[in-house]
Amino acid sequence: MSAADLVPGRVVPYRYLWARERRVGLVEGRKLRPCVVLFADEETAPGSRIVGVLAVTHSPPDPEHPSGAIELPATVKARLGLDDAPSWIIVSEFNRFTWPESGYDLETLPDGRGSHGAISPGAFATVKAAVRELRRRRRFVGIDRDG
Repeated sequence: MSAADLVPGRVVPYRYLWARERRVGLVEGRKLRPCVVLFADEETAPGSRIVGVLAVTHSPPDPEHPSGAIELPATVKARLGLDDAPSWIIVSEFNRFTWPESGYDLETLPDGRGSHGAISPGAFATVKAAVRELRRRRRFVGIDRDG
């Protein structure tokens, strides 16, 4: 995985750890899944980045909190090489880690690429707006994977 794969809007294969899994004591993500890079900030150490990713899942959003997910259009999924089942970007929680030091849950795709590609700038703007609103309402949870 290169730093070029870790830019906002890119979709990377990552072993995402859900907040509910962390609450029961798990420290590793159970499943490799596509995740959207929310941010990749330069850190003080050269070549190091603080990265935040949002999970993509086939599970529909909680009907009581539908604003916590954004459906990925089928055309976007096809362009990224993902399956054709409905999927959502979960915008109510994220995983945060330092790359490359703690980026061991990032993997490459079977063809050796580090990412599926990127969602469109418009779709990413929608994701960022949803995250901002959930942060404002204190309904946005970060899971620190460095510890």
